[in-house]
Amino acid sequence: MPQRYATGLVLDRDEQGQPIHPFRAGLKLWIADNPQAAFGQFAAADLGNYTRAIDERVSRLAVITRTPPHYLSPSADRLSGESLRASESGLVAKVGERQRIFGEAWEDVMRLCGVIAGNDTLAAAADSEVVWRDPQAMVQVGSQASDAAVKRADLGVPVRQLWSDLGYSPQQIARFPLMNAGAQAEEVPPPPAAPPQALPGPSASPRSHPARASLPDCTAWQCEQAESSFASWWSCGSR
Repeated sequence: MPQRYATGLVLDRDEQGQPIHPFRAGLKLWIADNPQAAFGQFAAADLGNYTRAIDERVSRLAVITRTPPHYLSPSADRLSGESLRASESGLVAKVGERQRIFGEAWEDVMRLCGVIAGNDTLAAAADSEVVWRDPQAMVQVGSQASDAAVKRADLGVPVRQLWSDLGYSPQQIARFPLMNAGAQAEEVPPPPAAPPQALPGPSASPRSHPARASLPDCTAWQCEQAESSFASWWSCGSR
């Protein structure tokens, strides 16, 4: 709270001789009878020395622990692109070191679990590996990660490894081939339908359907009309 002062006032005193405050607490307007009285307000203390000391400690903490400054200070500048990657390079390197150390420990834990559970295959899994999420992929924007994956593919990196580098889980990677096969099956057009086959008629019957070549010279429309009429007569007569 800002502190105010008054000069030129004659203060009354109580029975013990202590001065009595001339103004009530919370009173916004101060009035005095003495024309020589003056009122004022003390300047607020500068707290910058305290805040700068705290900021200096936070900066040193970020340097020692390799933590990006914008992780510790909400007022820090928001970075993007290459500046963000450069600011978080120390944290990414530290996470990679922890992954290598903790990965071996967790592999031993899983083999010990196999021994306790009586699973000989898990207990003897010397080639087991802990799958960590790539810390570098967490600081990359989608387009940057995709461009990096394309360049790695040109170097011969397998597709499954690229999917893992992009942050997909082993369960998702296992589903990708099935999903691709299903999408390809949907794109394949259905085979063409077989042409209808004419029903065989009695070969020796005089009501058998005449061949197109035995019809007299006529137009295509007349030939179709003649065949349709003969087919209707033959169908009714054969009942």
